[in-house]
Amino acid sequence: MINKNLSSCNRAISFESLFTYIGVRSLLAKAKFSKRSGADVFTLLSVLVTSIFKGYPNLYRFFASTEGRSLPFSRDSVYRFLSNPKYDWQSLMFYIATFIIRFICKLNKNNENQVNCLVVDDTF
Repeated sequence: MINKNLSSCNRAISFESLFTYIGVRSLLAKAKFSKRSGADVFTLLSVLVTSIFKGYPNLYRFFASTEGRSLPFSRDSVYRFLSNPKYDWQSLMFYIATFIIRFICKLNKNNENQVNCLVVDDTF
């Protein structure tokens, strides 16, 4: 279960450092995500992910909060980002999943008897 109040956790999740470690900026470029003006795609994606883990049920609620109102872009920018048909979301998810699978395999490389298994389930 995800703790909705991250400030009460001993370790707050820093998605910026996680995204930097994964190399999301380069993966976004590799999947041909780019914008001519306004907030960059990395910032928009970061806001989307962090708003989910901060306990907001949807973007409307997030942008109605003080945190959402303090951002230098509007909720419409995020909606346009999500609905842009030029962005290849499948490629981006593939690149991120590939990184995660390689990372897990490197962790368990020392133990040859261990079987690696990754289960992804999207059901509620």
